[in-house]
Amino acid sequence: MNPKMKKTVELFIAALIIVNIIGCKTSSGSSRQTTKPPALPQEELSKNDSGLFQEPNHNISFRYPIAWRLDQNQPDVIVSIINPSNNNNVNLSINKLPKPIPKKTIVQSSVRQLKNRIPNFNNLKVKEYLTDQQLPVTILSFQGDLKNTELEWRQFLFFKKQNLYVLTYTGSTKTFSDNLPQAYGLVNSFKY
Repeated sequence: MNPKMKKTVELFIAALIIVNIIGCKTSSGSSRQTTKPPALPQEELSKNDSGLFQEPNHNISFRYPIAWRLDQNQPDVIVSIINPSNNNNVNLSINKLPKPIPKKTIVQSSVRQLKNRIPNFNNLKVKEYLTDQQLPVTILSFQGDLKNTELEWRQFLFFKKQNLYVLTYTGSTKTFSDNLPQAYGLVNSFKY
């Protein structure tokens, strides 16, 4: 890839990831991994305590805690699901990549850009899992500061051909673990 194209792809990917952060399967590349990734924590959202979000234009759906508020008026985000008691939230963005890009390249570029854009970026972990729907998901977990608040993020990256689906759970470091089970339940129910 020529340097100009590489830079364009890196900026494109960074912009997509940053938009999802600030808005508070199958791999397109080959993989040498021969063992099946572990399952995400088995958290479920019961039908009695959850709503069903469907987006027919992108053929996606997932369950979300019914007490949380849906906001579909955020720029560059399909939907934000917000806990009204503490403002922890999950954002969904769907991004069409300009061409098939290996998952490893996307993750490396994203991490580089996050380190450059989030003050006090730390505690990065990257792991592969399978959802209850048997979809492979790459998870980026990290912490940092944004708008003078210590935050924690968990980004769930799903790849399908040239589409990148990004579900980002964000919360203050004080309340992040309070809603992590609901975030995992949402991600486990995600279908595309």
